[in-house]
Amino acid sequence: MKIREANEKDMNKIMKIFMEEYKKPPYNENWTEEYARKKLEYYFKGNNIDVAEDENGEIIGFIISSSYCWYDGLRGSVDEIVVSLKFQGTGIGKKLMEKAMGRLKEMGIKKVSLMSSTKSKAFEIYKKWGFEDEEGYVFMIKDL
Repeated sequence: MKIREANEKDMNKIMKIFMEEYKKPPYNENWTEEYARKKLEYYFKGNNIDVAEDENGEIIGFIISSSYCWYDGLRGSVDEIVVSLKFQGTGIGKKLMEKAMGRLKEMGIKKVSLMSSTKSKAFEIYKKWGFEDEEGYVFMIKDL
């Protein structure tokens, strides 16, 4: 298994994994190819994208991280981390996260956030990796 920086040639493979994994519970999101491509094209502009490849060079997971300004300086965000079902539980997500955290740390970032469904398997894993609920904050949404 190898982790490397993604390039635009990887877009279709990343998009396929993204669409397949978000289709499953607890997300149950049916992304169209059009909107998945738009989302990933946006991420390819100025964000960090790394992919995990198996021994045959097939992409089996990816992570997207970014930085943003906050009152206490530059902060980081893990915007997406997705591993194909067949490879979940094998440590690939951890390796992707370590790669992203290393890159963000090199940028001088001291705090990193991510958003997770409390119903996902990954939620407890993120806690093991040191992520915590931020007291007093909740993700909110409103239909228009």
